[in-house]
Amino acid sequence: MINIVGENINHIQLELYKNLLKGGCKVNVRGSSTVELYPVYIKLDNPRKRLTTLVNRRWNLPFAIGEVAWHLSGSKDFDFISYYSKNWKVALEDNEDEIRNSCYGYQIFSNNNKVWNGLITELLNYPNSRRAVISLLDSKKTLGKNVRDVACTSTIQFLIRNNKLDCIVNMRSNDIVWGLPNDIFFTTILQEWLAIILNVELGVYYHNVGSLHVYERHFELLENILKNPIYYDIGMPKMDNIHNIESFVNFEEQIRKSDSIHHNLDGYWGEMLNILLLRSNKVSNDSKRKVIKQSYYKEVLQLCPKDYLFNKTLNLVSL
Repeated sequence: MINIVGENINHIQLELYKNLLKGGCKVNVRGSSTVELYPVYIKLDNPRKRLTTLVNRRWNLPFAIGEVAWHLSGSKDFDFISYYSKNWKVALEDNEDEIRNSCYGYQIFSNNNKVWNGLITELLNYPNSRRAVISLLDSKKTLGKNVRDVACTSTIQFLIRNNKLDCIVNMRSNDIVWGLPNDIFFTTILQEWLAIILNVELGVYYHNVGSLHVYERHFELLENILKNPIYYDIGMPKMDNIHNIESFVNFEEQIRKSDSIHHNLDGYWGEMLNILLLRSNKVSNDSKRKVIKQSYYKEVLQLCPKDYLFNKTLNLVSL
């Protein structure tokens, strides 16, 4: 077993990169060449340090926030998530327009938040409960079947211990480049939100992986990162105004679908909406530069691929 413990996600990823390239096993899965470690145990001591800021990694924060919005909305709509990344097409079955199994938010928040509210009720009634588990992998839908989309996350468990909320995530499979950074980003946000609802402190985050791997196309990327393992040690601020989450989801939809490029949220969720404005082709490049310069996350945004943020066509609407 590989054990990695760190205060922030960047240190953890660097250690995983080293282990993968030096001690990983070559495995060919469904025609794809990978290097794999298994099993892997990760402990993130400070879940707010969930931002991947490795300089040569060029992590895409607007996409990660867009993915969070997709999950929090309880959606499984492909057009929604593909607005932020076309890479999700690999999970789409032929002749369908919905993501079947990796739509974690749909499984947690659909049906009037049935699973989420049940989780809250369980921990409010029984603070020491061991039953606060969300199951996301349905083997009946995937084993022996030729489906593209199989949930990588098996379970998410929450435990209140010493008046702190810990989170334990079990992954059947995790791609170190495209999967792990965004998975941890989303689940630690869930963890912090739930801690506020339960009026307990934010605890530790655990991430257990059956198969942690890197695809051959990303070998060079990992090598380049390790040659220059520099990162910004930035954590997200404490979450506030959780009553604004519903408004955050509604404003995100307006930014994505309509001509509206404005919102009235400030603080934690307003800052996230400002970042999502960077994806809009209704906002001028000069206005986007202004958003980046004034953002709490400016160092992270400066690492984001420029062709993702800036419009090729100028003379657009200004904020």
